[in-house]
Amino acid sequence: MELYADLFLLVNFFCDLLVLWVCARLLYRRVKKRRLFFSAAIGALYALTWMLLYPAPLLLFFLSFLCSLLMVLAAFGFHGWSVFFKALGSFYLTCLLLGGAASGVYAAIGRVLPPLYALLTLTLCLGSGTLFCLFFGRLLIKERRKESAMLTFVADGKCYRVKGLVDSGNLLLDPLSLFPAVLLDPSLFDLPPPCDRTLLIKTAAGEELLPSFLPEKATVDGIERCICIVLCPPPHGSFGGFPALLPLF
Repeated sequence: MELYADLFLLVNFFCDLLVLWVCARLLYRRVKKRRLFFSAAIGALYALTWMLLYPAPLLLFFLSFLCSLLMVLAAFGFHGWSVFFKALGSFYLTCLLLGGAASGVYAAIGRVLPPLYALLTLTLCLGSGTLFCLFFGRLLIKERRKESAMLTFVADGKCYRVKGLVDSGNLLLDPLSLFPAVLLDPSLFDLPPPCDRTLLIKTAAGEELLPSFLPEKATVDGIERCICIVLCPPPHGSFGGFPALLPLF
């Protein structure tokens, strides 16, 4: 069977890029595109190395492990061992669900269906696997519970830094972006920030539509996160003594 190196590199590059993108969404991490592309390029080069060294099981196992470490570091950086191992675990989980399932399905249907239909079926499998990772994979990746965390975000060109209460019961999601919601006391702003969406939440007084927005940049304890900020007047003046209520990432 003929195998073209350029096509092999291209396919592996985009597959690695998909895996890394799913990991970023899985962890609610805001990752720069150039870091994702650089990490995917490392994976594509490893795939070419694998093709040249095959079969050499022990050497390939070591190189596979080393490559996974380099890819996670290149994409997400290093923010402590617990955060790194969490990112590494999500990377392995996504590879297992997407890569393993897609390869098995393609091997099974490739002998029965024509190449075009096999490719379409594989695309559907990748799409459904991506949704599975995003909506159910988070249940398998948990972090040690914290009582509070430092939230830093940029809104309307200004940088804000507040300490918030971490509440595992805060399961609110923005329906447009599917980002987790952070409830913030609007009195922190001198002028209300521009809000382009609303979020329905339940309070003691009933259901309310509250203004919300996506910050230009946000970090929680120094780690970039994808969040939606909801302007919500807190009960009794604060959220347990804090001006913000954060979800458990």
